Amino acid sequence: MSRAFSFTQRLFIESHPMLHLKQVFRPRIYFAGKITPNCWRHDLVPSLRGSSWSDAPLDCGSFSYVGPIFISCDHRCGHGGGTHGAGGGGCLEGDAPTKAAIFNWNNEAIESADALIAYIDAYDCIGTVWEISFAQDRGIPTYLVFAPWIDVDEFWVPRMRAKRLSAALTTATVERLPAVVSAIVSLIGRRGGR
Repeated sequence: MSRAFSFTQRLFIESHPMLHLKQVFRPRIYFAGKITPNCWRHDLVPSLRGSSWSDAPLDCGSFSYVGPIFISCDHRCGHGGGTHGAGGGGCLEGDAPTKAAIFNWNNEAIESADALIAYIDAYDCIGTVWEISFAQDRGIPTYLVFAPWIDVDEFWVPRMRAKRLSAALTTATVERLPAVVSAIVSLIGRRGGR
């Protein structure tokens, strides 16, 4: 279901001054990208560590975070190659969801999103590229941000249907990522969603 306002809804809001609150539209954002220990998402979503899918969406002020929500084991117990916290082991023993459950939760979260913002900081981000395509196939706007060491031309296929960003928002270090995401969220908010 789309979270965007229809033409009629926008007309109604514009004609009713009491509805002109500071922020009428708070986009629901899905952050695609590799999941790693001490993940970059924790700087963008303060309540992510310790959250579960039942807590979603997570309130981040100017936006709602819809996913992915993953086991924040910074001991690296669930961060083996392609595990995404599935299968248990270490401190995750008995609590880890299956890969099928993770796949389904991520798909549902993407489908509920007003936009997907991807941070690409590795060339082997196969799952991230799949998530971008999944969102694009459903008409969900995608915004791609690259780490400085990534050659963006290598990702020409997902960039074909991604929203165009200014050069200042296309590349970012992890330290600069919060400011870049804030600017993209503001842009999404002005556009009113899908």
